[in-house]
Formats: sequence, C-alpha cells, structure tokens
Amino acid sequence: MKIGFRFLYILFLASCISQIQTFTALEYQKKMELIGKVTVKDLAVGDSLRINLWDICKINGSYVFSGDTARYKKFTSISEVIITLLPQNQASVKINPPSRDGYDKDISDVLLKDRCYGEGPNTAPYFFVKDVNGFETEEGYISQLLEDGYKLIE
Repeated sequence: MKIGFRFLYILFLASCISQIQTFTALEYQKKMELIGKVTVKDLAVGDSLRINLWDICKINGSYVFSGDTARYKKFTSISEVIITLLPQNQASVKINPPSRDGYDKDISDVLLKDRCYGEGPNTAPYFFVKDVNGFETEEGYISQLLEDGYKLIE
C-alpha cells in the first residue's frame, strides 16, 4: 500500500512540475529589436552609426568592435565616433572632437583605446577598423592631430 501512495505522490508531483512555467529569455538581438535599439549588425554596407569610443579596442594588433554594438547618444562633452560599414566586416571610423566650449584639444580624447573596456567585444561578428578620419595608419592619424594643435593634457 505504501508503494502505491508513493507512486501516486510522485505522479502528482510530476504533474505539478510540468505545469510550472518559467520566464522565457530572449536572445540579445531579439531584445534589441523589441526595444528599437539599432546595432551594428542591423546595418548594411555603406550605412553609418554613432557609437561610443570605448566600444572600439585593440585585439591582436587590430582595432575591432562587436556587431552587437548599439547606437550611442551624441554628447557635446565627449568625442563623437561615427562608423561606416564597408565590405568584408570592415568599417571606416570618423572621430569628431568634443564640441563643448573651451575644448582644449586633448589628443587622448580623439585616439582609439589600446585596452578594452570591461571584457571588450565578446560577441561575433567583429568589425575591423580600416581607417580613422581617412588615415589607414595610426601614425599618420596621430601626426595630423599633432599638426592640428592637439597635445597630451595630463
């Protein structure tokens, strides 16, 4: 008799557990679609998007950013970074200096970062930076900034 009650009890528990529903999680891309947030993966070749300077970092000697990088709001107090997608997962980057009054031309405000913020871009696909402000080498870009009066302000 005890075995019969145990069996019925187990059946009862199993039917209760099968009725429990859990919160269904969405994939990151689906979340972004639902809230209307545009990411790099949503763009086609030739499309542009403003992103945060810290979304780009150096990995294995190349500057990259994730396809999940979202549009970033424009602020006058920090540099504006606009990426334009190119074929073969590459991008052209345009960095505009802060537009606040009294901006002191600090070169660190307009340079790409060698270190990744947090864990860096952790989702594929990656997009590789082909050029910055038309320069295909960092040396050429920095030389032009120095000619334009930028300096390191500590």
